[in-house]
Amino acid sequence: MLLLLSFAGCISTKSWKPGQYLLLGQSVAGNNKVATEDIESLFRQKPNRRIFTALPYLWLYNFGKRFHKPAKVQVKLENSDKKFAQLFKDNRNDIEKIQKLRKKKDRKIAKLKKRIEGNFIMRVMGEPPTFYDTLIGRKTAEEIGLFMQTKGFFDAKVDIKTKIKRKRIWVTYQISEGQPTYIADVDWIVPDSGVYKTIQKDIANSRIKVDNIYDENKLTDERTRIEKLLRDKGYFDFSRSYVAFDVDTNLVDSSGRGRKVAEVDIYISDPVNNTHKAYVLDKVYFHTISADQFATKRQKDTLVFYPKFAKRLAEQDTIHYIYEGKRLAYSPRVLYKKIRMFPKQLYSNTATIATQSGLLGLDMFKFVNISFDTTKRSFVANIFTSPLDKYQFSNEGGFNVAQGPPGPFVHFSLRNRNVFRGCELFENDFQFLFDGQTGFSSETGFYNSQEISFNSALIIPQLLIPTRLRFAFLNLNPRTRINIGFNFVRRPEYTRANIRSALVYTFQKNFHAFNLTPVDLSIVNTLN
Repeated sequence: MLLLLSFAGCISTKSWKPGQYLLLGQSVAGNNKVATEDIESLFRQKPNRRIFTALPYLWLYNFGKRFHKPAKVQVKLENSDKKFAQLFKDNRNDIEKIQKLRKKKDRKIAKLKKRIEGNFIMRVMGEPPTFYDTLIGRKTAEEIGLFMQTKGFFDAKVDIKTKIKRKRIWVTYQISEGQPTYIADVDWIVPDSGVYKTIQKDIANSRIKVDNIYDENKLTDERTRIEKLLRDKGYFDFSRSYVAFDVDTNLVDSSGRGRKVAEVDIYISDPVNNTHKAYVLDKVYFHTISADQFATKRQKDTLVFYPKFAKRLAEQDTIHYIYEGKRLAYSPRVLYKKIRMFPKQLYSNTATIATQSGLLGLDMFKFVNISFDTTKRSFVANIFTSPLDKYQFSNEGGFNVAQGPPGPFVHFSLRNRNVFRGCELFENDFQFLFDGQTGFSSETGFYNSQEISFNSALIIPQLLIPTRLRFAFLNLNPRTRINIGFNFVRRPEYTRANIRSALVYTFQKNFHAFNLTPVDLSIVNTLN
């Protein structure tokens, strides 16, 4: 490594043209209120990679260039073209042969074109020199200036300063931010009174606030916030395309502080020849249908489930479970806890996504699709699911290759879904491993080891806690995992048996998972 770095520190400049300078560094200066990393992301040129002060990748490129002979490769490319042209001519009546030749030619030509660009050392191990381009530098400065304007600095200026030493160049983009523009007033122009009231109730969470520096990104965030808010308050048909902004910067600061100020008008338009409507769910249907049921459209039965805490609900106020057969395959009580959308509630996009995520997390269904039927009189939600196979078996075999001879292994797993009709999962894993490894003290030069392991786990889609606390975390998709396993290992040094059991509570929120393990018991018995 030291030898490579010493060579990499010596980069020859003899082949460089006059006016070519190796770009060794870029930086920004003068920005006090705008993050440096945001500005650096606008750099159009990237300097060559360095290790300490050396340029090993550039050195490898130059080293490989000594053996690069593009003229010879070009001759090979031309000869290949002639060769394939003759082959196409000779086999013009054989369509299958022509197709094979065409694929072969494409591979050959692509390979030769790569070799014209550079050999393996140049293309894979090294990287070409990055020479500073003044035109690209000016474009970068222009983009930085435009970016500063989006951050509220409309008078910002960007100058390019360079430092040249021994055909190397360091570039600094000197920024003069100027005076920022502050938001003096925010006006909401919303013809729909219902939409206006909904927005005003959540105005504290607005991304656009008076006395903040103007920022275009905040406008985008506000458009997204308004869309999410209204779609969670029943406005099923609402989209961000109804939201528009008008920014007026030709104002005088009435506060007397001498600041540059702007006024932001937020428009929320109505649909053409209509108004925005907040939908209330009239009915929710849960369908569990297999693939053949979709094809045959056989008659299905309906179950209306009344939870304990809502026995007084009318039939139309709870969820209808539609199924085929003598009874619903899954516990309606468990499904009810995973569904976040109910009759007489406003439509909510967040509740729809949470319902889909919660049902998919059960690992009982191939898919969970939610559709809505809208008419003048009703708004109905249909949750369509298709059950996965009750039993899922998989096996795996192969060889482990380590220091010694390859060792065979086998692995079997069996998953039983909906064991007690409560969406439970029962998982079983078995593995046997026979391994050979080199030994330091063995007379034969290697020894063997065997390992057998068996693990069973019951996964319940709710918390097993003997209190009402088990209902407190429904939004986190809680699960309880009861695990017991056995492991036996025989090696020349020892023979060991291990029994382990655990009780684990799992919670999931978005892309994060949390495990709480109140019980983890292991019994280890070293037999030899």
